[in-house]
Amino acid sequence: MPRPTPRILAARPTRPDHTGLPASVAPAPPIREVLRTDRPAVLDERWDRGRYEMALRYSELAPPPRLLAFVLSHYAARSRGTIPGPDVPGTYRLAKATGLSESSARNSLLVLEREGWLSRSRPEGKPAVGGPPIRLTIPADTHLPRRPRQQDSHAGGHDHHAP
Repeated sequence: MPRPTPRILAARPTRPDHTGLPASVAPAPPIREVLRTDRPAVLDERWDRGRYEMALRYSELAPPPRLLAFVLSHYAARSRGTIPGPDVPGTYRLAKATGLSESSARNSLLVLEREGWLSRSRPEGKPAVGGPPIRLTIPADTHLPRRPRQQDSHAGGHDHHAP
C-alpha cells in the first residue's frame, strides 16, 4: 500500500475529538493548551530511573511518547532525573534514537509535558544553550503496581503451604 502524501492526509475527514487518530493525522492542539497541565507532577529529589520506567510501562501513554520517555530516562540517568540545557537532545537526535519522525518526536515531547511526565523550565530572556533543561517526573495520579513479595514470586504465586 503506498504511503499517503500530506495532501491526502489533510483531505481526510477527521472526527471532531480526534481520538484514536495518530498524532501525524490529528491537528496539534493550541500551544496554550499544550503547556497547561491539570496533573500535578511528583517532584521527588530522589531520582529512581527504575521507578520512572515502571510507571511508564504501566501508563496509558501512546507508544511514541512512551518510547521517547524511555530514551529521555537514559539521558537523565546520571543527573537525578534532570537533563541539563547543553545536554538536552534536539528533536533530530531524539528521532534518530527512537525511529520516529522529527514531528512525532516533537509532538511526543509536548504530550509528555502536558501529561506531567516531564517539565521544561523556560528561562526569561536569552534562550539557554541546547534548549531548556528537562526534568523527568511521574504524574501524581500514577498508580504503580505492588511489587510481589518474595514468597509470591516463585511457583506462579501459589501458596503451597496453605491447607
